[in-house]
Amino acid sequence: MINSLSQELQYILLQALNKTDDSIAIFDQYDEIAYCNLSFANLFGFETVDMIVGKSFSQIISNSYYNKTGVNIETNDIEAWLHTANMKRRSTSHRSFEIDTKDGSWFLITEQLVDEYLFLYATNITASKIQQFELLKTQKQLASLAATDSLTGIYNRRHFYLVANNELIRCQRKNLSASIMILDIDHFKLVNDNYGHSCGDNVLKSFTDRINKELRSYDIFARIGGEEFAVLLPDANKENALDIAERCRKAISDSPFIIDGVNVAVTTSIGMYTYESDADGLEQIMKLADKNLYIAKVSGRNKICS
Repeated sequence: MINSLSQELQYILLQALNKTDDSIAIFDQYDEIAYCNLSFANLFGFETVDMIVGKSFSQIISNSYYNKTGVNIETNDIEAWLHTANMKRRSTSHRSFEIDTKDGSWFLITEQLVDEYLFLYATNITASKIQQFELLKTQKQLASLAATDSLTGIYNRRHFYLVANNELIRCQRKNLSASIMILDIDHFKLVNDNYGHSCGDNVLKSFTDRINKELRSYDIFARIGGEEFAVLLPDANKENALDIAERCRKAISDSPFIIDGVNVAVTTSIGMYTYESDADGLEQIMKLADKNLYIAKVSGRNKICS
């Protein structure tokens, strides 16, 4: 009776394992597949169970790799990859990890050692993984919105102070120079009054594009007010900063902006300051650069004061 019941339970168990969408396999002491269901065979790019039973772990991985099917294996050296993978297998009695496949599916793999046999169970987690990716994407988008100016796409005032302060501290720690430029579009109110706010918005975007082209890839650029912009120039002494500032000034004044077929002449005033001691924090440097900007504006505009 016991043997009969045992055989019946074994039959039911095998039927259940064969019908489940989860992938199941048992590797013997030689790391060859003693049993697997069809779902597991498909996971590694085999069409039937008979095609995979008896094959080793290395063989089924190589099949996926060379035939570009089943499990996604990102490597240029499959032998080195297999060596690392085999070092991890059977190193602990239990472990879990995630894998993805060529068709974009994701699986949570659980391995359990039972005597000399390795039991493997793979659950499809694609739906939850997609939710996870979407959540991360949303978080990045929200972080980007919080950090950037919606009109020009460069940093906003709040994020500029955060990033620029960290960069200034780095420069001070490494005994590097750093300079601040504050740029103001001259008579910008007249642009809005004469051509409309839509034109004014396009001028702000075009102004940003021109300035960006004159900056180095690691300079920190932000819109900090309506028509006011700031740039932190890391590792730039006064002479270097003046060269960059002059390029920026000329990039704006040398040719008008063409907005909807209309030539809009624009100039910019620039206040600049290069920090002179570790005692100068970002707030202090910004105030000194802003003071120089004021001098540039009251003394005729379209100029640099430092």
